[in-house]
Amino acid sequence: MPNKLPYKRVYFLGIGGIGMSGLARYCLAHGMEVIGYDRTENKIVKALRNEGAQIHFSQEIKDFPELNPNTDLVVYTPAVPSSHPHFAEVSKQGLRLKKRAEFLGEISENHKVLAVAGTHGKTTTSAMLAWILKDNGKKPWAFLGGLANNFNSNYLQGDSELMVIEADEFDRSFLHLQPNAAVVTSTDADHLDIYKSHSDLLDTFNVFVEKVLSQNKGMVIAEKSTPVKRSHDYGLKAGDFFMENLRVNSGIQNFDLIHKGGRTPVELPMPGEYNALNAMAAMALANYVGVIFEDGAKSMSRFEGIYRRFEIHANTSLGAYVDDYAHHPTELKSAIQGGKSAFPDFKSLVIFQPHLFSRTRDFMIDFGKAFQGVDEVWLMPIYPAREEPIPGVSSEKLSSLVATKSQVLSSEEILKRAEEIEDKTLVMTLGAGDIDQIVQPLDEIFKRKWLKK
Repeated sequence: MPNKLPYKRVYFLGIGGIGMSGLARYCLAHGMEVIGYDRTENKIVKALRNEGAQIHFSQEIKDFPELNPNTDLVVYTPAVPSSHPHFAEVSKQGLRLKKRAEFLGEISENHKVLAVAGTHGKTTTSAMLAWILKDNGKKPWAFLGGLANNFNSNYLQGDSELMVIEADEFDRSFLHLQPNAAVVTSTDADHLDIYKSHSDLLDTFNVFVEKVLSQNKGMVIAEKSTPVKRSHDYGLKAGDFFMENLRVNSGIQNFDLIHKGGRTPVELPMPGEYNALNAMAAMALANYVGVIFEDGAKSMSRFEGIYRRFEIHANTSLGAYVDDYAHHPTELKSAIQGGKSAFPDFKSLVIFQPHLFSRTRDFMIDFGKAFQGVDEVWLMPIYPAREEPIPGVSSEKLSSLVATKSQVLSSEEILKRAEEIEDKTLVMTLGAGDIDQIVQPLDEIFKRKWLKK
């Protein structure tokens, strides 16, 4: 489908973010000139530069003269503070400015939008949905919140009216969308720096689903326990879609998906009941747009996962290493449960980096409880992202609330001590900050330790 947007030159302020990079890829695929700024050159930024984006890392305008009146649109992410000097330059030059969510809403106009919302599980579910549709010839577009291994990207170039969008509740971004159908995976309290309360968050989710149910007369599939409006629901043991005969063997799950049309056997090559739930939701929404459950199940058996979503890096008889993006207490519990179910005979060591001072403060007690059943916990200092430190909120404080053995270590100390980790241990790195910088070094250490014996 040709580009119908009135832009030739788009500047992205914070281009290396997962949501921003998908939009940048869309612009590049449609022949627009893409320029942008980010603080550092991460994996995503390197890929964008290889794809033709012009990216710089200096906040000084003089170091990047391409930001000029010839730029049709400046897209920004809320992760970049309003004090950033580029905002002042944009205002000075009178350039058109749009938030990331507004631009995504504009792109999605005139498409049949299948949105996946929820405080947890939306990246995996939306990637599963996009893969099922692509694998069954539906040629969907997709904007994902993670790098799907089946596409090696967070963006999928389509050629149909179908568009899969990970609908982000942060900053109420998903209210810019006009979905034709949606999944709601979960509605746990989160982003309390944005929402006044959990009730405020739930009210906003209900505004989102009401747009689907009332305005677009579409389908909303919600997880059974979520207190939001819906037309259908799904769950482990009950709902319009539920499962029976769940079995786990070497990290592969098998279950029967029960639906109105009958019973469909599913093989999912990843552990964790939460991932089985995600697969059910994706298959149900794919069925809504014409993919029969049997074909959806065949696609799920070939699903290759998402970067930093329960990625198994080392899997040997002497030890295992798993990396995951989990950064909320509920996500930690789910990831740990998945790890222990996949490697039940190993001791467990969790390396966790708290993300945001405000989130750590708001869920300090819940974080402390999330590590129940773990043998040892290593905590990294809090990753601040867009925030300033909050007095009394620290990884040391969190460590005092962890019931099991725990300590606070820097990334350098972790890499040094990793050499001494005992055999028969499951190691998990969890968190959404820059903990990903130690994943490859740890992977190399563990493979060297456990594969040479």
